[in-house]
Amino acid sequence: MNEARIARATRRRAAALASSRNRRSRRVALALLLSLLGAVIASLWYEQRIARAILVEAETGTLHVTLTSELSGKLFQDARLCRKLPAEQVDFARRGAPMGCPARSYELAEEPFDGALPIGTRLEIFSGPRRLTLRVEEVPADYAGTETARLEGGGIVLDGEALDGFGSLYLSGLAVIGASPSQTDRIPLTAGRYQITGQTLMSVLRTGRQVLREGTLAAGAHLFFCERPSLLARGSGACAVPGDGTLASPLGTAAAEAQLQISVPDPQKPVMTVTAISRFRPVDLALHYFRTEPVMIGPRLVDPLARDPVLLLLATLGGGLTVLQLALSRLWRRPEVR
Repeated sequence: MNEARIARATRRRAAALASSRNRRSRRVALALLLSLLGAVIASLWYEQRIARAILVEAETGTLHVTLTSELSGKLFQDARLCRKLPAEQVDFARRGAPMGCPARSYELAEEPFDGALPIGTRLEIFSGPRRLTLRVEEVPADYAGTETARLEGGGIVLDGEALDGFGSLYLSGLAVIGASPSQTDRIPLTAGRYQITGQTLMSVLRTGRQVLREGTLAAGAHLFFCERPSLLARGSGACAVPGDGTLASPLGTAAAEAQLQISVPDPQKPVMTVTAISRFRPVDLALHYFRTEPVMIGPRLVDPLARDPVLLLLATLGGGLTVLQLALSRLWRRPEVR
């Protein structure tokens, strides 16, 4: 009789223990699932909504820009102007295109440009040995009939002494760096690097930013800053339409605004140096290689965590304390009585 009661009690304890283990396993599995789901949501939220800035330094022979601020003509006092001739002076019998300026309907003038290139002007800036050209592809319709409009289809050429005295050019606009695959007569991006800066816990406390990610850019790409669209507009494309949509981005892209610096460190070389920085917003760097799908480069949630010294210190201390606790618990554990 006693043995039967002991056996039943043993079975009940075993069943209760098994049930407790099953409940514990389900709780652990649910906690892991919720942690994974939370990590995915946090990562998507960080990529979509947290602001950062991207700096790009590239050696290239081609840059496309739609101006978002006026560019003063005082910067080109020693340059040559390729501008349209009046209709009565057009002569289709003329041949040649000195410095890329077609002689039939344009003239190459050596005089200062006293005007300005207004907001909305589309430029193609390209370089060559001993030459830097700002080709004016289009000016806003409001400037029709002005001296600025005469540069449309032509542009501004810096060569010789003008290029030797050229320091750097600062402008802002919707920019695409590098030549597209269809521009076989232009020099593409030959080398470059990028740097993504943002805020971590320590940088917020010190009111500054830290480098989150950096790397190099392969030759042959053309690239631009891509601003993340809102979650509700996700289906409209990978990049948000810049600004209020009134300005057209170059090459049919959705390039976001960039602050640009253009310099020619060595006029003998065919490339210029372009430094671009994005606005401090949720932006990525979009790279296009040879008509393939774009490669998107942006920070991930692990980047600020891995770069934050405070979090690294806390993680190290937490890991050390956990290991110490496990070691001490094994030392102090008494053997079970069977």
